[in-house]
Amino acid sequence: MQAIAGFMKGNGLDVSKKPELAKSLVSGVRHFYRAPDQLYSLEGQPRDLDFVSCLDGLLDTKYYPVQMREWFNALKKGGHLVVRFEEYDNLKVGQFKMDFALYFNKYLKLIRREKQGKEYTYVFRKISGKPDPDEMDSWSFGIITLGTRNEWVEQMIRSIVKQKIKNFEIIVCGKYFEREEPYVRYVEMPKDDIPNLTRKKNRICEEAKYENIVVLHDRVVLEDGWFEGMKKWGNDWDFLGCSVEHNGNRSYDWFSTGYPTYLGEFDQQRAALLYDDWDRWAVTNAGIFILKKRVWNEVKWNEQDYYPGNDDMIYCTDLENRGFIPRFNPYAKCKALSFHALDLLYHEKDSRKIGKIKGPLVERAYWAVMSSLYKAFVNNPSLRGVRDNFAWKAASGAFKKARMAFLGGKVEDRSWSKVNKQEII
Repeated sequence: MQAIAGFMKGNGLDVSKKPELAKSLVSGVRHFYRAPDQLYSLEGQPRDLDFVSCLDGLLDTKYYPVQMREWFNALKKGGHLVVRFEEYDNLKVGQFKMDFALYFNKYLKLIRREKQGKEYTYVFRKISGKPDPDEMDSWSFGIITLGTRNEWVEQMIRSIVKQKIKNFEIIVCGKYFEREEPYVRYVEMPKDDIPNLTRKKNRICEEAKYENIVVLHDRVVLEDGWFEGMKKWGNDWDFLGCSVEHNGNRSYDWFSTGYPTYLGEFDQQRAALLYDDWDRWAVTNAGIFILKKRVWNEVKWNEQDYYPGNDDMIYCTDLENRGFIPRFNPYAKCKALSFHALDLLYHEKDSRKIGKIKGPLVERAYWAVMSSLYKAFVNNPSLRGVRDNFAWKAASGAFKKARMAFLGGKVEDRSWSKVNKQEII
């Protein structure tokens, strides 16, 4: 342990559970501890530390990628991250190594490794600077529209202007018209491309002149104070979700299936995540997608995915497979102007793994049946003809309509799900 003390010099912070561990190595070291979850951040969000040390508990929860990203953000270039943990089983250490390669290999360099019994110590040096310039006051907003909701688009534009952001632009893509305001640009799409939602999203990001990008469907309005919520969160992130409600109910703003989703796959039992919970395969609402232009330059929307599809799930999977960590900002709030989807099911919070699915029995039964049928169609070629049969399509369509009628009846009733009752912010 004494050997790592040489990497804990200068302006640093210890984030261990037990402050005495670091104080036995470095006298007078500052200490800060917060129980890890999706909302984890360091007090004051420092950005110029010489070292951050965590000498216990790193692998106790699934949230360690979130913690390590916050610690990386706090270090100045050349600063050291010192972590120590015990090996509970080989899978945890193996997962940690894979996660480091995925999430941090571009930003941190391993310069020391020690192993004593079941105890591991790693020292990393920050080799890259701050990933993003301080551009919290500069934003590009993109609105995707088919030209049938111009009144809603007008509301959206007014809601963006009301945020009073110093530098901003609004790009309307699809079928719209030219406007006189200097901050609004209309990007017309070829007629054949108008229905291709993902192509329009890529076009908006291509045209965006600012690093911070918000891509909106023409049904999501920013609430007053949205930008203040973004400033509260801070500007160090890859891609973000934010709160989306319809008539006071959450509308699929932060959810997970617990596994990656690829083009052409059926989403089996998606369920909401509580705002302070996290999953490595988390998905943010397609109606408002917040990302950095540097992220989009590396990973673009898959233009083979046409609406209606799962472009949010597919794009989040693609981003996560490239090492971008999903986060959710509950302080920035939006309003959906139309009923789209509701979070009847939610994952019970579990600090070690994706939580059990909770919610109304009717909805859990629906997804259990649909998941079983999907697996049967995939695994049994002789059943695939049934799936394409007109009678089956009609029956399944009626089943889905009945379910949507049930969901629609719940829009005004906030009592149906615990997911709307959490009081964490």
